[in-house]
Amino acid sequence: MARPDYAEAHNNLCVSLMQQSKFPEAHTHGRYAISFRKDYFEAYLNLAETLRHLGQFDEAIKTIQKAMILRPDSAEVHMDMADTLLMLDKHAEAEAELRKVDKLKPDNPRVYLKLANVQDRAGKTEEALETINKALQQNPEMADAYVKRAQIHHINNRIEEAKEDYLKALEIAPKSAGILVGLADLHQTIGELDKSRDYLKKAKKINDNLPGLYFTMSNVKKFTKDDKDFKKMVSLEKKIEGHGLELESTLNFALFSAYEDIGDYKKAFIHLKKGNDAKRKFIPFQSERQQDHFEAIKKHYSPANLKKFKGKGYGSKTPIFIVGMPRSGTTLTEQIISSHPDVFGAGELPHISELDSKFGLVTAKNAREMGEYYVKQIKKRDTTKKAKYITDKMPGNFARIGEIVSILPNAKIIHTRRNPIDNCLSCYKQNFARGQYWSYNLEELAEYYKLYEDLMAYWREVLPGQFLEIDYEDTVSDLETQARKLIDYVGLEWNDACLQPHKQKRAVLTASKMQVIKPVYKTSVKAWERYGKNLEPLIVGLGMEDELKELKKTKKPATKAKTAPKTKVKTATKSAAKKAPKKTPKKK
Repeated sequence: MARPDYAEAHNNLCVSLMQQSKFPEAHTHGRYAISFRKDYFEAYLNLAETLRHLGQFDEAIKTIQKAMILRPDSAEVHMDMADTLLMLDKHAEAEAELRKVDKLKPDNPRVYLKLANVQDRAGKTEEALETINKALQQNPEMADAYVKRAQIHHINNRIEEAKEDYLKALEIAPKSAGILVGLADLHQTIGELDKSRDYLKKAKKINDNLPGLYFTMSNVKKFTKDDKDFKKMVSLEKKIEGHGLELESTLNFALFSAYEDIGDYKKAFIHLKKGNDAKRKFIPFQSERQQDHFEAIKKHYSPANLKKFKGKGYGSKTPIFIVGMPRSGTTLTEQIISSHPDVFGAGELPHISELDSKFGLVTAKNAREMGEYYVKQIKKRDTTKKAKYITDKMPGNFARIGEIVSILPNAKIIHTRRNPIDNCLSCYKQNFARGQYWSYNLEELAEYYKLYEDLMAYWREVLPGQFLEIDYEDTVSDLETQARKLIDYVGLEWNDACLQPHKQKRAVLTASKMQVIKPVYKTSVKAWERYGKNLEPLIVGLGMEDELKELKKTKKPATKAKTAPKTKVKTATKSAAKKAPKKTPKKK
């Protein structure tokens, strides 16, 4: 560089390097740009962009605040602040920033797109759809908006609407590999695996450097050592570091899947840990807040308060709640129950958590209204319009058992359990689309599991007999006994369809969506043993050291489970690699 102190040149280099996903180098030149020119507004925004990709959110906010001082009425600076706050799950603050932008740039489709994303992440589904429709009214040829609407429809099990939007986006942007990967994931949801493979094949022709491509491919393909796709992933690994934490995490999860297919568990775990470590760096999670939250739940649903709420709720028998840790067998349990012709399986529903913002905490005065509102919402999900029962298998509702009993006293609640180490490892294997932030670090995972166990022990104490508990291991070893127990608990007459849950045709949006199309299998029981000592931080955290000692005594060799099905499927909206192209950084 002829003039090393030329701020504009450093800023333009920052932009160029970001477009190549070389974020550490881009960050360096962004720093140079503002050091040589303290009032360089565009350089501050570009530097903030690099910081977000590197997971340095606090620094990104400070950088944007400096830009805000320079131009407080800039729409761009408020949009960038909203992007950063959203990555910290600060939905209300992000929405407030975008409301400011809407005043500065009214009816801007890009603003509406960002606002819809914030509303979607906050669980405001209908508001998000209304906002995205405003974006499309302003710009009917905005492919990104169709993709966002498709993602919202997909995660809410509106499969046909999602498909229509993805295809419209593809019509506008036929060379977008990300849209094709989104369609591939959609077809996996409904068990159309050949169509999924076709879309992945088309995406690979357009861009075979996309980590999300291989991440989605890992659900429908068994990799081998000589596989060209496997070799391509290995080659990508050499240059992925520094290309942003999200891409790095996505590729490592895909590599974990491939090495597990091959049977190289040593390398599989190396990539699993790399994927989790990268993901942990760009997600907001504080374990002490989680502990405080669970203690607050116990306080509000104290024995005295539960007594006050008794008899105040809505008497509908329609809902069946299936709760527990993620990956504990909730999907299999729902699949068994919803195989019955009188039951509609609605999947993981957000409606219980939506009650908080609409009604606040449960009281004796609002309990009935809350229960009635919830039932109205889930009945809208029933496409048959004739189901006697509707399942809601949002696992995290285990924390809301007190609320459920208070507002819906006649609802059935089923708690699924699984071997703690297997359960936690299965969570650690997942690159979850949303939430589950506690799952990307083995120590934090163990802490969360202990909090979950403690809360479930509390519910058993204060709400005896209010829910049925079943164990995953019992279900896979004796399906009929467990299935009959479930159907009897719900209060239905037996139906043999419940013994063939894999034959049920419905969209499944969870991490178990590939398993449910297979007959019930046992290969996930004690699957943790193949990773043994690698899981020591988790096992110690769970207080199960004796299990590890016993494994060491037996010296059980790591053998590949020949029939083990794929278990790495993620929920509907996945990595950034699957989304529409990123915004173009601000140039000079």
